[in-house]
Amino acid sequence: VTHHDGENGTQSVPGEHPVDQQRVGAMSGAEKVSEASAYYNQTDVVPSWVERELEVDRRSVYVGNLDYHTTCEELQEHFKSIGPINRVTILVDKYTGHPKGFAYIEFMDVESAENALTLNETSFRQRAIKVVPKRTNVPGLGLRR
Repeated sequence: VTHHDGENGTQSVPGEHPVDQQRVGAMSGAEKVSEASAYYNQTDVVPSWVERELEVDRRSVYVGNLDYHTTCEELQEHFKSIGPINRVTILVDKYTGHPKGFAYIEFMDVESAENALTLNETSFRQRAIKVVPKRTNVPGLGLRR
């Protein structure tokens, strides 16, 4: 159940930190991360599902500038020397089904994900691919409607 206080623009779920939508909307991504970190560190209340999601993100990398004909098997082959891979996901347009030109690779351990960053700007299918840490979305700081 979400509660809304129209006067001051806050929304909250019982047992969760209230969100000031106007203030959060004006924040940059880095400010949102800092705010969430400060809140969670202050209260030491981090839901277990958030911990699991953050742990998966720490083991994952974003791979961009991919050729549209790239397959999961080809990416797995390119990255297998880095470490054991749990999952390769190539994102596709939900309407056309065509690849979007980027993927996420989830490794079995954090060290492998960190080592994968060494493949940034390497050639893959005659293209310089971009390999960066997977960005973590901060739960609780999005606008609820």
